[in-house]
Formats: sequence, C-alpha cells, structure tokens
Amino acid sequence: MTQGKLVSYVLSKFPPLTPVFGYPFYNNTFYKKTGFAMGEPVGVGDISHAGDFLIPTTDATNLSVLNHFHVPLPHPRWQVPASPSVPQRAGRSTTYVCFVFSDGDNVGTDETVLRGLRWSEKARGTLPVGMSMSPWLARLEPTVYNYYVRTMTRNDTL
Repeated sequence: MTQGKLVSYVLSKFPPLTPVFGYPFYNNTFYKKTGFAMGEPVGVGDISHAGDFLIPTTDATNLSVLNHFHVPLPHPRWQVPASPSVPQRAGRSTTYVCFVFSDGDNVGTDETVLRGLRWSEKARGTLPVGMSMSPWLARLEPTVYNYYVRTMTRNDTL
C-alpha cells in the first residue's frame, strides 16, 4: 500500500471534521535533505478531501500538559486609528517596506522559531513588524499565547 493510500485509509476511519494534529510529511527523505516540505499540499489535500482539518503542530511539545493551564487570555492590542484614515498617495521619493513573518499557523513554530529566533531578538520592537500566529495557540498553549500578548511592544502586530 502506498503512503498516500494508507493515509487516505486511516483518515476514512474518522468522522468528518476531525482535527488532525501534526504535519503531513510526504517524501520525508526530501524534507530531511532540504527542509522543504514538498509534500505539504498533497497531505493537506488528503486531510481536506477526507472532510477533516489540519492543526499544524510540528515541533510543539507537551500539548497535553500546556492546554490544561488556565490563564487569562488577553487580546492583542490593535493599532486602530482614532479617526477613519484617508488613503494617501505614496510619495515618489518614498520607499515603503513591510516586514511580516509568516508560518505562524504551526503551533510548533510559534513555540520554537517565533520565541527563539524572533521574539527574543534584542532589536524587536524598534520597527513595526507583523508576525503571524496560530489561532490554536490560545487554546493549545495558553501560557505561551499569554506570554506573547503580555510582552508585545508597541511595534508588534500579531
């Protein structure tokens, strides 16, 4: 039985709308060599085709423990203008740059890469930066989510 057929068989044994935790690694050898998840679209497609949904949790640790902590879940501050903003023309001599860090849909990335490589960076907060974060983080790792919201700078956007 091929890997794809095995996955389809296993997924068919669950009711629709079953959350699938983890990450669909097809062609794991290629991923180990390159770090590029070439089979991700296929895996996500198989999960969706089965009527289920993926909660990416690669590298997330202790989810069974962390999701039992009951901590306040503050909402991130939003930079809402005091009055409706009027679209402005970009100046011809002005360069606009946007910094956005993505892949935050993966709870494990939020726990490891975001915390270790981005959030702890000494220069964080000196420029406006957007960082994507898994909507599942507040439920699966409420203490981690709480930490990010509590330690946001004025220039952080989640």
